[in-house]
Amino acid sequence: TLKLNSTSFLVNEKAPIMIITSPSTGINVSTFKIINFAGLGYDPEDGLVNETTLSWFSNITGLLGTGVQLNISLPMVIHTIKLNGTDSDGNTASDSIVVNVMQRRKLCQVGMSC
Repeated sequence: TLKLNSTSFLVNEKAPIMIITSPSTGINVSTFKIINFAGLGYDPEDGLVNETTLSWFSNITGLLGTGVQLNISLPMVIHTIKLNGTDSDGNTASDSIVVNVMQRRKLCQVGMSC
């Protein structure tokens, strides 16, 4: 006769991973230019994080929008853009990039195409 004994154990929930896929950090853009932001969240337990839990923020202007894509222009200043997300267990994570919004004339001076 085979007898099995087991004890219960707890596996810690894992936080999701947020990834901003576009644009690259450190990008220089001109004022009034529409910037295409894209990102996603991945959870080791659930797979892709529900896009309704993804939020985009600027350290200057606050909440920018929600979802996997966002197309907006930003005021002239250096912004830290953050993508926040929450998995089905309530665990949160974020990713961030820097976007430098400059006057068009300044972009030409730093060697960008005008």
